[in-house]
Amino acid sequence: MPPAVLEHVPNPIQVIADVWDGLGSGGRLVLSVPDKTFTYDRPRPLTTFAHLLGHYFRGATEVDDDHYVEFLEHCHAEAFQSHEAFTAALAAVRGRREHAHVWDSTTFRSFLDRTVALLGLRAAWLHESTGATNRFEYFCVLERTDGAEARAVALTVLDAVYRTRTDLKAAFPDGPRRLPRLLAWARDAGCTVDRDAPVLGPHAEAFRALAATTRRAS
Repeated sequence: MPPAVLEHVPNPIQVIADVWDGLGSGGRLVLSVPDKTFTYDRPRPLTTFAHLLGHYFRGATEVDDDHYVEFLEHCHAEAFQSHEAFTAALAAVRGRREHAHVWDSTTFRSFLDRTVALLGLRAAWLHESTGATNRFEYFCVLERTDGAEARAVALTVLDAVYRTRTDLKAAFPDGPRRLPRLLAWARDAGCTVDRDAPVLGPHAEAFRALAATTRRAS
């Protein structure tokens, strides 16, 4: 699928729902939004999930001018010097379709997590890059999958990390307890503080499910 750039659309949650419906199992959704920390949107307030949920519940289909007025308020305060200046500035930003919604990487990932939960999507994070790394945007690739496929992807990623790490091989040597212990590590430290957390973190939910399954089996 082509990238879905959500900062311009009136109803991001509905866009994700519509695109997701068009994906078959294994289909991939690419999402890219500017991280306001690194753009001209920096002075603007972050868009809340409640705001976007309101748009979703009322079925918004157009960006209303309040979004553009907020842009002018925080980025071009000189537009409010006169009625004529404001009218011209509003027409200009409306014509350019300035960003209706504003996120940083943390709040967009939170928005995405809550949207996935709201819509009941089965998704595996295949890739994630944040503004802290690329100095511009939040970018991710999600794959539509059922639970079994998501766990298979997570195991493949964990195995790839394990095979390149002598410290993990030493900490979790081959044997019947290797996988349960390795999964418990991946679920906790591996997904949060480890140097490979950017790779493992998107699969945290699958690691939790796998760790619970192996714990019951043992």
